[in-house]
Amino acid sequence: LLLQFIDEQKGLSHNAFLKFAFQLPVPRKALKSEEWGWRYYPLSVEAAYAKKSEFSLKWQFDITYSSTCPCSAALAKQVVESEFINDFAHREVLKSSEVQQWLSEKALMATPHAQRSVAHIQLQMDTDSLLPSYIEIIDRVESALQTAVQTAVKREDEQEFARLNAANFMFCEDACRRIKNSLNNETRIKDFKIEVVHQESLHPHNAVSLAVKGVADGFIV
Repeated sequence: LLLQFIDEQKGLSHNAFLKFAFQLPVPRKALKSEEWGWRYYPLSVEAAYAKKSEFSLKWQFDITYSSTCPCSAALAKQVVESEFINDFAHREVLKSSEVQQWLSEKALMATPHAQRSVAHIQLQMDTDSLLPSYIEIIDRVESALQTAVQTAVKREDEQEFARLNAANFMFCEDACRRIKNSLNNETRIKDFKIEVVHQESLHPHNAVSLAVKGVADGFIV
Protein backbone atom coordinates (compact mmCIF):
# COMPACT_ATOMS: atom_id res chain seq x y z
CA LEU A 1 0.00 0.00 0.00
CA LEU A 2 2.83 2.42 0.83
CA LEU A 3 4.55 1.64 -2.45
CA GLN A 4 1.26 2.27 -4.22
CA PHE A 5 1.09 5.69 -2.57
CA ILE A 6 4.56 6.53 -3.85
CA ASP A 7 3.84 5.17 -7.31
CA GLU A 8 0.72 7.32 -7.59
CA GLN A 9 2.83 10.42 -6.88
CA LYS A 10 4.67 9.76 -10.17
CA GLY A 11 8.04 10.95 -8.94
CA LEU A 12 6.81 13.83 -6.76
CA SER A 13 7.56 11.91 -3.57
CA HIS A 14 9.70 8.96 -2.53
CA ASN A 15 8.28 8.64 0.98
CA ALA A 16 4.97 7.39 2.34
CA PHE A 17 3.38 7.22 5.79
CA LEU A 18 0.23 5.52 7.03
CA LYS A 19 -1.33 5.41 10.51
CA PHE A 20 -4.32 3.48 11.84
CA ALA A 21 -5.72 4.14 15.32
CA PHE A 22 -8.50 2.00 16.74
CA GLN A 23 -9.86 0.14 19.76
CA LEU A 24 -8.96 -3.56 19.56
CA PRO A 25 -11.89 -5.63 20.94
CA VAL A 26 -10.79 -8.77 22.79
CA PRO A 27 -13.12 -11.23 24.59
CA ARG A 28 -11.86 -11.90 28.11
CA LYS A 29 -12.99 -14.64 30.49
CA ALA A 30 -13.29 -13.93 34.21
CA LEU A 31 -10.56 -15.20 36.54
CA LYS A 32 -12.63 -17.99 38.12
CA SER A 33 -16.23 -18.03 36.95
CA GLU A 34 -17.60 -18.52 33.45
CA GLU A 35 -18.40 -14.82 33.09
CA TRP A 36 -16.79 -12.97 30.21
CA GLY A 37 -16.81 -9.57 28.57
CA TRP A 38 -15.09 -7.40 26.00
CA ARG A 39 -11.89 -5.49 26.66
CA TYR A 40 -11.04 -2.67 24.29
CA TYR A 41 -7.35 -1.89 23.90
CA PRO A 42 -6.29 1.49 22.41
CA LEU A 43 -3.96 0.57 19.57
CA SER A 44 -2.24 2.41 16.73
CA VAL A 45 -0.14 1.13 13.85
CA GLU A 46 2.30 3.36 11.98
CA ALA A 47 3.90 2.22 8.73
CA ALA A 48 6.44 4.30 6.82
CA TYR A 49 8.50 3.87 3.70
CA ALA A 50 11.45 6.10 2.87
CA LYS A 51 13.77 5.68 -0.08
CA LYS A 52 16.86 5.62 2.15
CA SER A 53 15.62 3.87 5.28
CA GLU A 54 13.08 1.65 3.52
CA PHE A 55 10.21 0.15 5.51
CA SER A 56 9.46 0.68 9.22
CA LEU A 57 6.54 -0.43 11.37
CA LYS A 58 5.58 0.82 14.83
CA TRP A 59 2.86 -0.37 17.18
CA GLN A 60 1.54 1.59 20.14
CA PHE A 61 -0.93 0.28 22.72
CA ASP A 62 -2.06 0.77 26.31
CA ILE A 63 -2.45 -1.83 29.05
CA THR A 64 -4.63 -0.95 32.05
CA TYR A 65 -3.97 -2.81 35.30
CA SER A 66 -4.18 -2.50 39.07
CA SER A 67 -1.16 -1.71 41.24
CA THR A 68 -0.95 -1.99 45.02
CA CYS A 69 1.81 -0.06 46.78
CA PRO A 70 4.38 -2.35 48.51
CA CYS A 71 5.20 0.29 51.13
CA SER A 72 1.54 0.86 51.95
CA ALA A 73 0.99 -2.90 52.18
CA ALA A 74 3.83 -3.26 54.68
CA LEU A 75 2.48 -0.39 56.79
CA ALA A 76 -1.04 -1.82 56.76
CA LYS A 77 0.29 -5.21 57.80
CA GLN A 78 2.22 -3.55 60.64
CA VAL A 79 -0.99 -1.97 61.97
CA VAL A 80 -2.73 -5.35 62.07
CA GLU A 81 0.26 -7.07 63.69
CA SER A 82 0.54 -4.37 66.36
CA GLU A 83 -3.16 -4.59 67.18
CA PHE A 84 -2.96 -8.39 67.46
CA ILE A 85 0.02 -8.17 69.82
CA ASN A 86 -1.70 -5.46 71.85
CA ASP A 87 -4.87 -7.53 72.24
CA PHE A 88 -3.17 -10.82 73.11
CA ALA A 89 0.14 -9.83 74.71
CA HIS A 90 -1.04 -11.20 78.05
CA ARG A 91 -2.05 -14.57 76.58
CA GLU A 92 0.24 -17.52 75.89
CA VAL A 93 -2.44 -19.84 74.54
CA LEU A 94 -5.18 -18.88 72.09
CA LYS A 95 -8.12 -20.86 70.81
CA SER A 96 -8.57 -21.02 67.06
CA SER A 97 -12.10 -19.67 67.51
CA GLU A 98 -10.69 -16.60 69.26
CA VAL A 99 -8.24 -15.96 66.44
CA GLN A 100 -10.98 -16.44 63.88
CA GLN A 101 -13.22 -13.97 65.71
CA TRP A 102 -10.38 -11.45 65.98
CA LEU A 103 -9.60 -11.74 62.27
CA SER A 104 -13.25 -11.26 61.31
CA GLU A 105 -13.30 -7.99 63.27
CA LYS A 106 -9.82 -6.55 62.85
CA ALA A 107 -7.95 -8.18 59.97
CA LEU A 108 -8.77 -5.14 57.81
CA MET A 109 -7.99 -2.42 60.32
CA ALA A 110 -5.75 -0.92 57.64
CA THR A 111 -5.62 -1.61 53.91
CA PRO A 112 -2.91 -0.68 51.39
CA HIS A 113 -3.71 1.89 48.77
CA ALA A 114 -4.12 0.68 45.20
CA GLN A 115 -4.85 2.46 41.97
CA ARG A 116 -5.73 1.98 38.35
CA SER A 117 -2.51 2.11 36.34
CA VAL A 118 -1.68 2.36 32.66
CA ALA A 119 1.33 1.19 30.65
CA HIS A 120 1.87 3.08 27.38
CA ILE A 121 3.98 0.88 25.11
CA GLN A 122 5.65 1.69 21.79
CA LEU A 123 7.20 -1.07 19.69
CA GLN A 124 9.48 -0.93 16.66
CA MET A 125 8.75 -4.19 14.87
CA ASP A 126 11.22 -6.28 12.87
CA THR A 127 9.67 -6.22 9.40
CA ASP A 128 11.95 -9.04 8.23
CA SER A 129 10.27 -11.43 10.67
CA LEU A 130 6.87 -13.07 10.72
CA LEU A 131 5.06 -10.61 12.96
CA PRO A 132 3.17 -11.68 16.09
CA SER A 133 -0.49 -10.86 16.51
CA TYR A 134 -1.45 -7.83 18.56
CA ILE A 135 -3.10 -10.00 21.18
CA GLU A 136 0.03 -12.16 21.54
CA ILE A 137 2.05 -9.16 22.68
CA ILE A 138 -0.78 -7.80 24.84
CA ASP A 139 -1.12 -11.19 26.56
CA ARG A 140 2.64 -11.30 27.13
CA VAL A 141 2.57 -7.96 28.94
CA GLU A 142 -0.56 -8.73 30.97
CA SER A 143 0.91 -12.07 32.01
CA ALA A 144 4.00 -10.26 33.31
CA LEU A 145 1.89 -7.81 35.32
CA GLN A 146 -0.66 -10.37 36.62
CA THR A 147 -3.23 -7.70 37.60
CA ALA A 148 -4.88 -6.57 34.36
CA VAL A 149 -8.31 -5.00 34.86
CA GLN A 150 -11.31 -7.28 34.39
CA THR A 151 -14.62 -7.24 32.55
CA ALA A 152 -17.70 -8.98 34.01
CA VAL A 153 -17.01 -10.58 37.38
CA LYS A 154 -18.68 -12.53 40.16
CA ARG A 155 -17.67 -12.67 43.81
CA GLU A 156 -15.13 -15.43 43.24
CA ASP A 157 -13.51 -13.43 40.44
CA GLU A 158 -13.20 -10.30 42.56
CA GLN A 159 -11.75 -12.39 45.38
CA GLU A 160 -9.15 -13.85 43.02
CA PHE A 161 -8.36 -10.36 41.75
CA ALA A 162 -7.75 -9.27 45.35
CA ARG A 163 -5.46 -12.27 45.87
CA LEU A 164 -3.48 -11.46 42.72
CA ASN A 165 -3.03 -7.87 43.84
CA ALA A 166 -1.74 -9.06 47.22
CA ALA A 167 0.68 -11.41 45.47
CA ASN A 168 1.93 -8.71 43.10
CA PHE A 169 2.67 -5.52 45.01
CA MET A 170 4.29 -3.07 42.58
CA PHE A 171 5.85 0.34 42.53
CA CYS A 172 5.76 1.89 39.06
CA GLU A 173 9.42 0.91 38.66
CA ASP A 174 8.55 -2.73 39.38
CA ALA A 175 5.80 -2.74 36.77
CA CYS A 176 8.09 -1.12 34.21
CA ARG A 177 10.79 -3.71 34.91
CA ARG A 178 8.33 -6.58 34.50
CA ILE A 179 7.16 -5.29 31.14
CA LYS A 180 10.72 -4.69 29.96
CA ASN A 181 11.74 -8.23 30.89
CA SER A 182 8.72 -9.64 29.05
CA LEU A 183 9.65 -7.81 25.83
CA ASN A 184 13.44 -7.96 25.95
CA ASN A 185 13.84 -11.44 24.50
CA GLU A 186 11.16 -11.11 21.81
CA THR A 187 13.27 -11.14 18.64
CA ARG A 188 10.41 -9.84 16.49
CA ILE A 189 10.56 -6.55 18.40
CA LYS A 190 13.58 -4.45 17.43
CA ASP A 191 13.05 -1.73 20.00
CA PHE A 192 10.54 -0.57 22.59
CA LYS A 193 9.66 2.30 24.88
CA ILE A 194 7.59 1.84 28.03
CA GLU A 195 5.91 4.55 30.08
CA VAL A 196 4.16 3.32 33.21
CA VAL A 197 1.75 5.67 34.99
CA HIS A 198 0.37 4.84 38.44
CA GLN A 199 -2.55 7.17 39.13
CA GLU A 200 -1.82 7.61 42.82
CA SER A 201 -4.65 7.48 45.35
CA LEU A 202 -2.34 8.70 48.14
CA HIS A 203 -0.95 11.73 46.29
CA PRO A 204 -2.49 14.33 43.95
CA HIS A 205 0.16 13.50 41.34
CA ASN A 206 0.96 10.35 39.38
CA ALA A 207 4.00 8.11 39.77
CA VAL A 208 5.75 7.53 36.44
CA SER A 209 8.52 5.21 35.26
CA LEU A 210 10.07 4.89 31.80
CA ALA A 211 12.28 2.32 30.10
CA VAL A 212 13.68 1.61 26.63
CA LYS A 213 15.41 -1.40 25.13
CA GLY A 214 18.60 0.61 24.68
CA VAL A 215 19.52 -0.05 21.05
CA ALA A 216 21.60 2.33 18.94
CA ASP A 217 19.53 5.12 17.33
CA GLY A 218 16.44 3.75 19.06
CA PHE A 219 13.84 5.13 21.42
CA ILE A 220 15.09 7.44 24.16
CA VAL A 221 13.58 8.40 27.52
